[in-house]
Amino acid sequence: MSNETILVSAYMSGVFNVPGLDASQYIKYAEPLLMLPKKKIIFIDSTIFYKVYNTPKHSSTVLIPFDKKKLEVWWPETSDVALPKVRSQKKDTFRYLRVTMYKVMWVKEVINMFGEDNQYAWIDFGYFKLLNGNTNLYKTDITKAISKSYDTIRTPGQPINLSNFKIPSTKKEALQWFKNNGYLDFPQGNPFFFLGGILGGKGSSIKILANEVEEWKNELKNINFATWEVVIWWYVYLKNPDLFIPYKSQFHTILSYY
Repeated sequence: MSNETILVSAYMSGVFNVPGLDASQYIKYAEPLLMLPKKKIIFIDSTIFYKVYNTPKHSSTVLIPFDKKKLEVWWPETSDVALPKVRSQKKDTFRYLRVTMYKVMWVKEVINMFGEDNQYAWIDFGYFKLLNGNTNLYKTDITKAISKSYDTIRTPGQPINLSNFKIPSTKKEALQWFKNNGYLDFPQGNPFFFLGGILGGKGSSIKILANEVEEWKNELKNINFATWEVVIWWYVYLKNPDLFIPYKSQFHTILSYY
């Protein structure tokens, strides 16, 4: 067992069509992560692997080429897949949502390499873009964050009032609700109790979440519907609150409050 948190990230190109966020720009946003002198495993779309490989990086950075065909095998795309009613049309494509769901699968793969007793933390590849170019803040906050240890799962969110919301008692009920409601239609405003961006903790706890996500993915596939990973994490949390240690944050403070 190592006391050092192992960072995990990934980048898959071509999953959305947001102007100014092509592969070159995303790689630029990831430079502070690539140069961070901390142990990290980053899965890179094999079609652009050498573009990232040739970017300056610290010797602690391990890049692993990833064939996107594996995502298609994991969750095949269909021409008529249903997506959340309220979303960014250019960003929140099926392929993007599928990648967000796969985050914990990449972490699980690394856990299988190094063991369940170690600490792991997922960090979004391009998170730096939210910090307005403040490289020192990024390095300071991420170094502080990964110095901490949690037996369960630490991830950021925003409190919501569930007093008027009946939590679905079954996956079937939850899936029907997810499919019939856009996230802005949530009774008290927003089901994104979890923000995403970072998720960490003990390997054994993250594997539990990964196995839950795998089950949810199969259910979503059966009804031909896709949603964000945080919606599924949130429902897992409602059913298994002891598995998580959520904390209040905004997107730009998820590292400093971790």
